[in-house]
Amino acid sequence: MSLVKDFLYTHLSLRGEKTFLKENTKECTFIDTASNILDYADALLNLGIKCGERIVLILPNSSEFVFFYYASALTGIISVPVDTRYGISEISQIIDDCDPKAIFCFSSYKKKNYKVILDEIYKNREQKDQIIFLDETPLNQRNKYPFQNEKSNILRRLDEYKPLSIDEPFVILYTSGSTGKPKGVLLNQRNLIKNSLAVNSRLKITDKDIFLLIVPFSHAFGSSVLLNNAFTAGSTIIILDVFDPEESLSLIKDENVTLLYAVPTQVVQLCEEMEKSVIKKTSLRTGYISGASCTPELIELLEKKFGCKACIAYGMTEASCISISSPDDDLYVRSKSAGKAVEGTMVKIVDDEKNKVKNGMSGEIAIKGESVMKAYYRNKEIEDWFYTGDIGVIDDEGNLKILGRKKDLIIRGGFNIFPGEIERHLMNHDFVEIAAVFGIEDKTFGEKIVACVKTKEKSKVSGEELSNFCKQFLASYKIPDYIIFVDSFPLTASAKIKKEELKSLVIKELSNERKSLTIFENF
Repeated sequence: MSLVKDFLYTHLSLRGEKTFLKENTKECTFIDTASNILDYADALLNLGIKCGERIVLILPNSSEFVFFYYASALTGIISVPVDTRYGISEISQIIDDCDPKAIFCFSSYKKKNYKVILDEIYKNREQKDQIIFLDETPLNQRNKYPFQNEKSNILRRLDEYKPLSIDEPFVILYTSGSTGKPKGVLLNQRNLIKNSLAVNSRLKITDKDIFLLIVPFSHAFGSSVLLNNAFTAGSTIIILDVFDPEESLSLIKDENVTLLYAVPTQVVQLCEEMEKSVIKKTSLRTGYISGASCTPELIELLEKKFGCKACIAYGMTEASCISISSPDDDLYVRSKSAGKAVEGTMVKIVDDEKNKVKNGMSGEIAIKGESVMKAYYRNKEIEDWFYTGDIGVIDDEGNLKILGRKKDLIIRGGFNIFPGEIERHLMNHDFVEIAAVFGIEDKTFGEKIVACVKTKEKSKVSGEELSNFCKQFLASYKIPDYIIFVDSFPLTASAKIKKEELKSLVIKELSNERKSLTIFENF
């Protein structure tokens, strides 16, 4: 199985002059990319950082992130990406846990002054890690090597790096931490490359494809999935720092983008933007939609608006992509399931005693295979199956449907209720953009169902109308007891709804006599 170093050799030999990264007006061919990766790798070693030690990257979507990421793969130094939207406490927690030898960032970004932030974090610490601001100390050594970008020179420099084990730790990704302390997911090259090759095979990705990056490199969707999918295939990535639907649509058109990797919220916004646009057809051929619950109607709308045969994927930081359908599957499979497990990953559904259940029965999703992490950082290795905490069902054709999180299960009057089912149903309503469902404690029923709803722009619908809409299709015990209208949701940096924070806000609101939110009570 090939390492990152082997892929660099291949790209230099077959497509050296081809553009790999395009960021604003800046383009990097595979030759440019390899040269920069080697510069960054040399710089890391010159700083005295050794194989197995950690570096923290507080970087936006950028070519610099890519150079650091793959420099880690050459040197055995472990990259720890940190989202630029994180606050002091989140950054501090990660630094405490991973104990980095160096931190790389820009001195300021999007109104955040990282000199001030890092001074605050380190003011009471005895150990002072190396902090390097890339806008003040660039790492690429343009004058160090004559004929820097000559292929023969790059290949010679690449040869100087000894091959690493494919099981050498490569990256630590911290889970978004919507509840509790974030955990470091330790991944190696085997995990990430094996998974990328499997996804590329399923989606038929080649070096002719063009990706648009609108998800963060600092999270699994952006780096473990999109970046590595593009890198192993030899494709091109159009880098967008911050998602903007109008700019994204313009780039899809102007750059002939063929692959859309997005969360459902972004898809909704792109479809709304397409509605206002004069563009009638795009170059998108397929998409990878993941990160949150996605309705069948949204996949249908994406195909109608963009001509894009998008696929719902099921994945997690601990295993990258676990299952995804294929653009060759019919619309029913692509819109109502996350398809079949990717090559090299085994999936089964188990009951509360961890026994495998029959097809068609729901239970916890368990996974095993080369894409699955070996361990959380500073924890013992996983010995066998990894239990995801997600609830799903596998049909007789082997397609996986996700029902929700095990911990999110609502038990109302003795009935088990999956919030995801109610959320998907509410989002089928023409006027609903996003819905979040959870349970709150109740003396009579054990729990009551709360549905928080954000309506589409310029749309008006009452709680009673939505309640009646649910009653048409859902069992009586699944009808929300409260329907609460909100203007926005608290989100994690990876665009997932912070349900615990939302739940706290709702409980506080329900306890107030003078309520600031519009609440429909269905009892």
